[in-house]
Amino acid sequence: MSTAKLPKLLGVLTPVFEFKDGVEYIHSRIKTFNDLQHKRIWTEEEIKRRLKQIPQTGSLMTLDCITDGNIVWEGQIDFTLQKTEEDQAKKAVFLKECGSYFSRHFPAVLEKDGEIIHGHLEPFIETGMEGVMLSISDYTIAGRGSLTPLFNDSASSQYLKIYNNVTNGTSAEPPIQLGDVHDVDVYQNMRLVQAPKNIDPKEWLRRLYSARPVIILPEPK
Repeated sequence: MSTAKLPKLLGVLTPVFEFKDGVEYIHSRIKTFNDLQHKRIWTEEEIKRRLKQIPQTGSLMTLDCITDGNIVWEGQIDFTLQKTEEDQAKKAVFLKECGSYFSRHFPAVLEKDGEIIHGHLEPFIETGMEGVMLSISDYTIAGRGSLTPLFNDSASSQYLKIYNNVTNGTSAEPPIQLGDVHDVDVYQNMRLVQAPKNIDPKEWLRRLYSARPVIILPEPK
């Protein structure tokens, strides 16, 4: 396991989408923690100006475990899935304080029945659902299996910490070497732009979607 003792992390991995001639191009970008706290919707020009491109030298470490950072909210999840007046009131208070953190995929740590999950906040919704399922998406699991819904019931308890800046963490994976990148088709009509060659393209795409905290490690002199 690689451990990072870092005074400052750059931010989180972020995919930026571009549609052209029937193909979806996915650009690899980094959103700084300052910009992660930015609430309003960005214009296309702001996206190009603000988001950092993946550097061409050094290596990149993606963290899957948060050990320190600035906590903007923490507490017990005290609402259930029941639609009682009491539960709706508790959920409304939580959404007023933390609702915008879900749409911006803030880093979070959830303790549930002795298990600790490190991931990002996810407002999951699909056709047929009634409303949004507030969830945390585990950094280390792909697809829907990564989602843990946030609610309290008699059989379990959940304690949540939400971060707007991560300052320390660990990774079970080795750093990704930069500088040797390529554009590669990952699925039909989907193309990754500037994907590192020393990692499987689908794994790189998964890390982009997981909004993992990242740091760029410079080349040793």
